[in-house]
Amino acid sequence: MREVLRKSTRYQSVMPAGPEVTTNSEENNETISKINSLNVVLKTDVLGSREAIISSFKDLTQGEIQVKIVRAGLGTITETDVAFAEASGAVVLGFNVPIKPEAEIMSQRTGILAKTYKVIYDLLDEVKKQLTGMLKPELIRNQVGEAQVIKIFRRGKKEMIVGCRIIKGVVRPKTSVMVFRQDKVIVEKMTLSEVRIGHEAVGEVSEGGECGLLLAGPPIIEERDKLEIYHEEIRQRTIKD
Repeated sequence: MREVLRKSTRYQSVMPAGPEVTTNSEENNETISKINSLNVVLKTDVLGSREAIISSFKDLTQGEIQVKIVRAGLGTITETDVAFAEASGAVVLGFNVPIKPEAEIMSQRTGILAKTYKVIYDLLDEVKKQLTGMLKPELIRNQVGEAQVIKIFRRGKKEMIVGCRIIKGVVRPKTSVMVFRQDKVIVEKMTLSEVRIGHEAVGEVSEGGECGLLLAGPPIIEERDKLEIYHEEIRQRTIKD
């Protein structure tokens, strides 16, 4: 395959679509290791189309992900393109070019994505979709309330029941708690399992109310500690246009 690439002027074997990163320092090496690449075999009808698409790929580089052209050429998508994609962990994308039936069968058999498009924006949408799947989900922490500990009712090995006054927002069960003592975090995360008023479990207590909280986690809370109640949401990041 290398011999074919050397002889053909219709292909470029490696063509990064994102900004170039030099490798002459430890800092740059660390940067490279953190970047995930979407490897692409690109086939287009004319050179101008190829250059326009590669230029658009550069705009899709975002933080830890980039598009990397591992093979680029003109003309029909063939079995050789699919085989190259399989060997390099790439997808095959074409613009205004056909796919040989044999190449399509091979892509289905190997599970290699091989598609061709007549509109550049449709091709770019496919690349955005692939890149989005490579982005790590984002953990969002939403604060819902704050409470002041006014009494320790029970201290177990892995849980506590504390009495609190709600000083901001609301408290709800099935949320998380960060514990502060004199503005310093002493516990990053405890689980608020249950909220009680008297002996009755309730779904919510608002600002100004008092309640008992059953907390799972290290039993080190003391009176006058402040509790920040929050819930976490995992959100899929997207590619910015």
